[in-house]
Amino acid sequence: ETALIRLAIAVAKLHDLRGHHRDLYLNHVYVDPVRDDPLVAIIDWDRFGRHHLAFGRWVVKDLAALLSSIPGGTVSERERVDFLVRYLGMRGRGVDRGSRRFARRVARKAARLSAHAPRTPVGEAARPRPLRAEKAGRGPAWGHGVRP
Repeated sequence: ETALIRLAIAVAKLHDLRGHHRDLYLNHVYVDPVRDDPLVAIIDWDRFGRHHLAFGRWVVKDLAALLSSIPGGTVSERERVDFLVRYLGMRGRGVDRGSRRFARRVARKAARLSAHAPRTPVGEAARPRPLRAEKAGRGPAWGHGVRP
């Protein structure tokens, strides 16, 4: 199984327990890079919450956050569909009219999340930028004129 399929299983188990993550973006997923069979873990459990609806708004938000945080071009449309099919299968749902409606809700929410500026920078935006003193060649700047 791929790491993405293992993630679908982990998220389905979380949701079966009526739990949700609040910030279930890929930066809150750990995949062990050494193992041949991918070990997938959801991290940052401070953001864990409880909900009462099997396919309610928190479930949609969790799946949409994952979908919107996947960097473009790294996961094919087929792999995204396989993720959702495995997720629904683990939750006891097949692919039917209701699951297609659910998938559209997730896709719409993912589009809205993608349109937002991220609170936590990702990719190139997350790289530390040198402060003005460093750019001017005066050594490291520790901010606000205070040195440790």
